[in-house]
Amino acid sequence: MSCPYLGECKSPKEFATGPIYRRRYCSQTPQSCARFQLAQYWPLEEIPLWMRPTMMAHAELLLRNRERGVVEIPAQMPARIPLSTV
Repeated sequence: MSCPYLGECKSPKEFATGPIYRRRYCSQTPQSCARFQLAQYWPLEEIPLWMRPTMMAHAELLLRNRERGVVEIPAQMPARIPLSTV
């Protein structure tokens, strides 16, 4: 199953890591991609490029925050994720 967001997603279009992401996440296991998980709740254009497919802990934190009413994704990657939220 390929990712339904493949045509619109910025991450697989990157020069260095794009081919790796396309092969691993876009073509094989999109459900394990952090960007895919967030795209279920936010428009893809609102998901910043700093959010890599491998950043599931960040995605889970953002999804929990969304349940609490926080609907914006930070423009900059958080410096760290508190262990109590992972």
